[in-house]
Amino acid sequence: MSLSKFSGISSLTDFDREFPTEQTLIHSMMEAGLLKGKRTCKKCAREMKLRVRKEQLEWRCRIGKKDCSCKSVKSGSWFQSSNLSLKTSMKMLIAWVNRYSGLQIEKELSIGHTTVVDWKNMFRGICAEIELMYPPIGGEGKIVEIDETCVHGRKYGRGKVMTEQLWVYEGVERGSRRSFMGIVPDRSARTLLPILKRHVDSRSTIISDQWKSYATIKNHFQRHETINHSNQFQRFADDGLDVNTNSIEALWTRLKDPLKKANGTSDELLPSYISEKVVREREGDNFFFRILEHIKVRQ
Repeated sequence: MSLSKFSGISSLTDFDREFPTEQTLIHSMMEAGLLKGKRTCKKCAREMKLRVRKEQLEWRCRIGKKDCSCKSVKSGSWFQSSNLSLKTSMKMLIAWVNRYSGLQIEKELSIGHTTVVDWKNMFRGICAEIELMYPPIGGEGKIVEIDETCVHGRKYGRGKVMTEQLWVYEGVERGSRRSFMGIVPDRSARTLLPILKRHVDSRSTIISDQWKSYATIKNHFQRHETINHSNQFQRFADDGLDVNTNSIEALWTRLKDPLKKANGTSDELLPSYISEKVVREREGDNFFFRILEHIKVRQ
């Protein structure tokens, strides 16, 4: 069974239909590489065998009548530290991938609130790891739009600010799903420019507003065009380049509601919410497969 067989499951009902028992799920997860499919006993170097114990499977090594050693089927996998059954663990993952709310997961799986919160944190941790593996966006002939957005409080300090302002710095490659996002302590050039150089190919054309911290971008990238949002939303350069930030604004529109919901969490966890959104945006329909691919056991 391939990973795509799992990633094609879109509901908990479909999952139960496909894997009616824990044992059928375990064998399928081994075939897909999500669990180790073979074991060697560390004591005698013999190949271990699967045995049924209390309706569960475990790896067991026997020499004659003497038990040599045994191991959980979860050992060596991403699931090894979990006390939940593999069926419940996988259903938790499917529910999260399909954007079930915490309350829905608690009700569907009969799991406590704290457990659901912990698992969702772990899933977002996977996204943070995947995000680190992405190469820079942009490149020769590519346009990257950049902007900063205030998450906590009101942008530019207008109105009463109820919480400390946190700025999210983002960029998107026009015409693609490729983007980067991250919380920054301030909007100074000293902070923003190194991030931009790390996440965007230097051969790119950068489009931004006229924020003063962007003044030296032209020294580090192929081209830099700006637009003054106080009096225009779009202009055309002499060579016909459409200078606007519509793509970055559309990206933020798609992501702002989940981020607003995350404002109730700690600042420490907020970056993982952002990582989840970046990976979901970038992977699209391939999101579940990408998660499974990342947690696949390396034999």
